[in-house]
Amino acid sequence: MLFAHFWLKEPLSKRDIFGTCLIILGSTLSVAFGNHTSVTYTMEQLKELYLQTMFAVYAFVLLGCCAVLYLIIKKLEPTKQEMVNKCQEYEQAIVADPHDPELIQALDARIAELEVKYQPYEKLHPFSYCALSGCLGAQSILFGKMVRQLSAHL
Repeated sequence: MLFAHFWLKEPLSKRDIFGTCLIILGSTLSVAFGNHTSVTYTMEQLKELYLQTMFAVYAFVLLGCCAVLYLIIKKLEPTKQEMVNKCQEYEQAIVADPHDPELIQALDARIAELEVKYQPYEKLHPFSYCALSGCLGAQSILFGKMVRQLSAHL
């Protein structure tokens, strides 16, 4: 947040500061009140844990969530990209030939269509990237810990 504000000159809003404070508070509370004991499982115990029904349900739900998030991204990205490209074409058309009202009107109409199409998903699209990244990152940590546990027994 600070790099974006001071280095990239992006505006810093009260909402950004509040959100960042909530993240710091949540992280602090998780560390302060989380489990501080280190449990070491045997290979047999790990097998038993991974063969339980709840792990299968967890894996299925997680896989479903990841698939839905990926499909949302794949569905919305082309519309967003076309909208960005048409905006760039519009700006170039105004600079290159401001006296070509047909081209400018056509681009303006297409941009308006794309905005109407994308507007209901405007907040869902970036959230999908973050949520998918979080889901995959959590699995990376889970399986990294599992590999560490298994390597301790070799």
